[in-house]
Amino acid sequence: EAAGQGARGAAGGGRGQAVLRAWMSSADAAQTEQGSSGGMVSADAALANEVDKAAALDAKMDEEERPGSPMDAASHGGYSSDSSAEPIDVSTLDPATLRARIKAQVEYYFSQQNLNKDAYMISQMNADGFIPVATIANFRKVHHLTDDLDLILEAVSESATVEISEDRTMLKGSFKRPARTTVILRDVPEDTAEEDVLALFTDAEFTVVSARSDVGQTWFVQLDNEEDARNAVLHLLGKTLRGQP
Repeated sequence: EAAGQGARGAAGGGRGQAVLRAWMSSADAAQTEQGSSGGMVSADAALANEVDKAAALDAKMDEEERPGSPMDAASHGGYSSDSSAEPIDVSTLDPATLRARIKAQVEYYFSQQNLNKDAYMISQMNADGFIPVATIANFRKVHHLTDDLDLILEAVSESATVEISEDRTMLKGSFKRPARTTVILRDVPEDTAEEDVLALFTDAEFTVVSARSDVGQTWFVQLDNEEDARNAVLHLLGKTLRGQP
């Protein structure tokens, strides 16, 4: 659950890891945009900031209570409300803040940071990565906030990182990777010019945005979108550059 649980890291870190082909890179990773509000912070932003802090603190308090595997969950009390930490006084929270806290906590459970080391969470997933809402509701930090499944669903209904199943009985993490729009050419002859690289695509049905060289006889060819990048890779099959494949 929270960072620092090394015992679960070894068990849960290897599952669900994908290996990406080297010929494409995430050149279009999203950039953080800063507004020009002159330092003004909206009430919603302030609330979100406080909720994030609270969720992180909750996770840290929870780390010694979570079972490390399904086998020790039974003897540990599973994800019940048993806790040595003093629970949040939910009666002091207004409905919006309560929903925000539930959303933040559930999002943390499904975050890549947590899943990389949480073997128990992974063990509860079905083949599509979904976990029953009832199971999430029994996780101690969520259970301290509510045991109302409908409220949990309402809280995460607008989440960008947690997905609700069609029958509204299960949840899973929803991770959007950046578009891969760059094709990498390796072992290119050192005296290759940009015109030589662009010439590889003169008969293509897509347009190359740019081509630039880098260290290690490597060139990066930028395309407009991921589909064009895939087509560029197929287009290069059988092509030669300066007599080399």
